[in-house]
Amino acid sequence: MIKTDNKVVAISENQINDAVNTLTLAFEKDPFHRYVFENHLKHYRTLEQILFKYLTVVKFKHSQNILGVTRDNKLMGIANIESPEYKESFWKSYISPDVSSLLLQMILVSGLVPTYRLIKYSQLIGAKKPKKPHFYLVALGVNPQGHGQGYGKSLLNHLHELSEHHPTSVGVALDTANPDNVPLYEHFGYKVISKETFGKVNLWCMFRANKNER
Repeated sequence: MIKTDNKVVAISENQINDAVNTLTLAFEKDPFHRYVFENHLKHYRTLEQILFKYLTVVKFKHSQNILGVTRDNKLMGIANIESPEYKESFWKSYISPDVSSLLLQMILVSGLVPTYRLIKYSQLIGAKKPKKPHFYLVALGVNPQGHGQGYGKSLLNHLHELSEHHPTSVGVALDTANPDNVPLYEHFGYKVISKETFGKVNLWCMFRANKNER
């Protein structure tokens, strides 16, 4: 049995909006997202909500867990993850009929450029992912009101245990455009496997191997 912090839960579909709001607050100043939507910053929060709703809805569609950590029944942190079994690409998911309305909303608000950038980003990161089965941390966000209270640590520890106990996973991969995040992830055992330039931002691709793979 996997030992978990009892604050960490798999969120339900009726918590999608709460999850979206938590991630939107957490990524308010994210360099990559600021670059993607740089010409539409007056609509930044709306576009972030559309993007995170897409990422959340697609995961539920493909039976992927989205982890949440709570305080007094309020979501304080979210980890959007992909298991080793997840095979859907950004582009294929985006044109699926049941999520196409989210793409249309983004285009109506911002035009085609942000969507094009997101697709190119997905292709770049996809090429840098480890070849062996692994978990991927798509987004980790903590409500700014909960910074420094261990919510991110709880989510990461839970994800690491999921990977350690998975029959085929060799570890957890992620990417970040925030240089301040790099030493934080290194503290949890991640190593930089690639540094890429994407438009006006740098992307650090990182990987944490399971204990039996080190």
